[in-house]
Amino acid sequence: MPRHIITGLVLSSMLAGTAIAQHQAKPRIAVQSISATPAVMSRAASDGSGVKNVLEQIMQGADSSLIDSLHKTGRFEVVAASDVEHVLTAQDVQASGFYDTSDPQTARAFQLAGFNFIASVTVTNFQLIDRVAVIPDAFGDSTYTIETIQLSAMLKIYDVTRGTVLGTAPINSEFQEETRLIEGAAQEGSYSNRLIALASQDFAAESATTILDSLAPPKVIGFEGNTIFFNRGASTGLKTGDLYELRDPGTAMIDPETGERLGMTSVPIGWAIVTNVGRRHAEAAPIELQRTPGISHTFLRAAPALPPHLSPSDRATGPYPAAAEHARPAVPAAITSLAGQPATPASQPTGAVVAVFVSNASGDIPDDRVNVFTSQLSSGLASRGVRVVSRQDVLNAASSLAPEGPNQGTGTPADTMAQRLLSDRASAVAIAQRLGASAVLSATIDSLAVDVTSTPSLNRTVADYSLATSWTLLESSTGASVGGGQAKSSERFKTSPDHDRIELNMVDRLLRADADQITAAVSERMATYQAQAGPASHPVRIEAILQNMMVPEIEQSSEGWTISGRTYPLTASDATISVDGVLVGSTPGPVSIREGTRRVQIEHPLCGPVDRYVQVDEFTGLLRIPITLSPEGQSQWEARTAFFESLKDNEVLREVAIEEAEALAEFMRKSRINIDTSNVQNLGIGQPSIWVQGTD
Repeated sequence: MPRHIITGLVLSSMLAGTAIAQHQAKPRIAVQSISATPAVMSRAASDGSGVKNVLEQIMQGADSSLIDSLHKTGRFEVVAASDVEHVLTAQDVQASGFYDTSDPQTARAFQLAGFNFIASVTVTNFQLIDRVAVIPDAFGDSTYTIETIQLSAMLKIYDVTRGTVLGTAPINSEFQEETRLIEGAAQEGSYSNRLIALASQDFAAESATTILDSLAPPKVIGFEGNTIFFNRGASTGLKTGDLYELRDPGTAMIDPETGERLGMTSVPIGWAIVTNVGRRHAEAAPIELQRTPGISHTFLRAAPALPPHLSPSDRATGPYPAAAEHARPAVPAAITSLAGQPATPASQPTGAVVAVFVSNASGDIPDDRVNVFTSQLSSGLASRGVRVVSRQDVLNAASSLAPEGPNQGTGTPADTMAQRLLSDRASAVAIAQRLGASAVLSATIDSLAVDVTSTPSLNRTVADYSLATSWTLLESSTGASVGGGQAKSSERFKTSPDHDRIELNMVDRLLRADADQITAAVSERMATYQAQAGPASHPVRIEAILQNMMVPEIEQSSEGWTISGRTYPLTASDATISVDGVLVGSTPGPVSIREGTRRVQIEHPLCGPVDRYVQVDEFTGLLRIPITLSPEGQSQWEARTAFFESLKDNEVLREVAIEEAEALAEFMRKSRINIDTSNVQNLGIGQPSIWVQGTD
């Protein structure tokens, strides 16, 4: 008859704190191949090849049975670590080019499921004992053979994230088989074959139970008609007649010196005996019960025996006090939004227009990927029903779309100077306003991390690419943010150990993945976005006043052209005016400018550029902005006005001086330099002025 000896196993209650009840998803566990210590293998080999072979058969059989037992419990997702090489080979074959990669059932490389825990079982003692006796009976002298397999092993469970041992426990198993050979009968094959199979299954079942008790102690899942239902099944070796103690968890135990959580206290509430075993759950009858078990809370602990005052045939009858307050099942809360209010369906898109701008802050990604990311964002938004306007499509030259083909340009940098100047001077918000956009999506490629890992044991090197991007959604009217966030994506692929260059096709895939995340978030925000009315615009006259530049008044009298004692300041007309980087007109205007702080730039052929910020409101009306000659303009001006040094007040000009003054007036007319008449009321009235005649 088979005989089992199962060591009672109670790991630290710390393991209960890591139990499955704390996670909604099933924990994932990797099962390593069952092995034996070198000393055990050496002893088995010294006892003869047959003994070593029996041990190897038991370990290999128990290895497969353990995976099967854990899987059948339904409590774990099981990763067969011993078969990982076969899995990787299958992935490589399907990535060889002979399989249809668009088939959704084709395996994808580098997407193996991770796992929280590792279970390791090591055989520490093995004995194969044969006893033979010849006993006379009615059939003559029969040979009785009693074969006994004794196994001792150590179970270790690791937390893979922290690299710590969650717990250890011994596993002791003894399996015995008796056979009889009648005198004169022939026996073919080894008596051990059946014994080995049964011992493997028994050892695997005990190992599975040990792992379950460590990570997911059995818990009450129902209590009805004086029957306790709990989540253990036949695959764990559970059988009718097994005894369990019922306990409710108490409070956390904290080490006063280290602050480490050592586990939880527990309170015994009764005893039960297994009456029925199903595939995934079992039933037990209460022998003694102090209160109603808490569903999903009360746990069961295997017991080798009952207390002296109880018998397996005893039955508790109730009624029982109510379950502990904390043991009652929680009522699911209503689904709420982030604001704590009931979630409501997203609104339909408002029809607002988004302008997309991308910057590159990563030194590892080429700048030409900015256009790639911009296109991905634009197409992603458009596919989600968001209207998109692109500077590349509306303002940039068509030659920027492709250097060759139907959009090919001259290749002359001067031909695309305007779009480059716009990039240098205008903000994204200003350009978006000119494009008619009501919102601006500003996205940044933040960083690319590349990690190369070699695993010599698997003859495999993989590269991990991780891309981080960020985004901000702005109102185009004010530049205020109305949304933002980050996106991250990663890819892994097989490579060579000397991988030292950026794979751009992988970068593009990561950009696409980030673009999908960003466009999903932006489209959700745009569904409820209401564009704010922008600031009002006002007509503003802008005069460019030439600093430290004046001309003397030259009037015509009865005696001829005469120098008077008056001087006149000068202004530069037809100087280009740009507001927030966008050309809007020329001096003296007027030009339309939005209220608020604006960047004004003025350029004139003879003058140095002016770049300043001004405050505009409904009362502004006129801006008088100083401007100075450029070094070249200053040189030309000094050459043409040198004759001023020889002139005296009220002096009648000689013919040579008159010609030089008329030439200066013509130069001023062609250069669009004018007399500043803002404080002059009668220039050229009554007495003709050479400057009025020359510059009219």
